[in-house]
Amino acid sequence: MKFSLNFLDPEAQEFCEKIVNEMVSLFGITEAEAIARVNCQWAHLESIGGHEELIYHEDEVFWAKDIYFGPEAYWWLEDEAHSKGN
Repeated sequence: MKFSLNFLDPEAQEFCEKIVNEMVSLFGITEAEAIARVNCQWAHLESIGGHEELIYHEDEVFWAKDIYFGPEAYWWLEDEAHSKGN
């Protein structure tokens, strides 16, 4: 996969690849579109990776949904309602 991000370690690239795979699986978009969305999401960062990387505080499913829908969509509220059986 071709990212325009500066990865500090292989784990960071693998994490972003997992996000891309989730976006393709969940939303039926192309790999190229998913990569472009990930690149856009974190283009402002100097680098990604290392043991203190903040993006690791959420899993790839969270980031796939957040990047696809955007934080203004409050998509996680619907996920919480479904997990409670509502």
